[in-house]
Parts: sequence; structure tokens; C-alpha cells
Amino acid sequence: LHFVTLTFYFITLTLHFVTLTLHFVTHTLHFVTLTLHFVTHTLHFVTLTFYFITLTLHFVTLTLHFVTLTLHFVTLTLHFITHTLHFVTLTLHFVTLTLHFIQ
Repeated sequence: LHFVTLTFYFITLTLHFVTLTLHFVTHTLHFVTLTLHFVTHTLHFVTLTFYFITLTLHFVTLTLHFVTLTLHFVTLTLHFITHTLHFVTLTLHFVTLTLHFIQ
């Protein structure tokens, strides 16, 4: 009977050790899971930050494009005015020469 009791005691201790080992493994896996969860959230935050930077740069690029087009339009308008004034100047010069010739 003593031998049977010791055998059961040994089996009980072995099962207790296995239970504790599994408990430790469970906690370790839980810690790994939480770490991966934290890494996932961090990467998500980094991704969103880069996305925000990308959108901001896109907006800046579009704004600069609009400014460039506006300046191009202003330049063309001034070019047209310059040509018009040149034409008026030549016309007046021609009129002046004509009047001078007539006298």
C-alpha cells in the first residue's frame, strides 16, 4: 500500500510539474501575442504617419502646380501686353514718320 501511495504521489507531482510547465508556456505565448499586438499597432501608426506625410506632400505638389500654372498664365498675359504695346509703338512711329514726310 505504501508503494501504491508513493506511486500516486509521484504521478501527482509529475502532473503538477506538467501543469506548471504548461502554465508557464501559456504565459510566455500570451506575452509573445501582446508583443506582436504592440508591434502591429506601432507599424499601423507608422503607416498612417507616412500616409499623412504622403497626402500632405501631394497637396503641396498640387498647390505648387496651381501656382506654376497661374504664373504661366500671368507671364503669357504680360507677353501679350508687351507685343500689343510694341505694335502700338510701331504704329505711332509709322504715323510720326508719315507726318514728318508729309510736312
